Amino acid sequence: MMPLMLMEAVFNILITRVPFWMKPFISSALNQASARMILPRMNKLLEIAEKDLAEKPWFGGDQLSAADIVLSYPMESARERNFITDQHPQCLAWLERVRECPSYLAAREKDGRDSVVLRLDS
Repeated sequence: MMPLMLMEAVFNILITRVPFWMKPFISSALNQASARMILPRMNKLLEIAEKDLAEKPWFGGDQLSAADIVLSYPMESARERNFITDQHPQCLAWLERVRECPSYLAAREKDGRDSVVLRLDS
């Protein structure tokens, strides 16, 4: 998930930073690349996540595991970048379960930021 989102962020940075006269060409090319390469792959990954989470509440099974911890950042990033939408109810429910974990709440309090997600394209 992260390489796809990084590529999308780089595309967005390029679109905003090219000279104005190149923007229509670059924007068109990168938006097409995103639509043909990034979005289908992200949708496939989220489809797999939806299936897995429909069977068990956590990626590792019935209990929170290292798999969930490792996936927490990519899933939070995917939600903030609008890859995870209302069409992904299992992923949204999983995110809520993660956000309710005492360890997650304690880490967020120590961090002090509004979001755990690093913003590359702002």
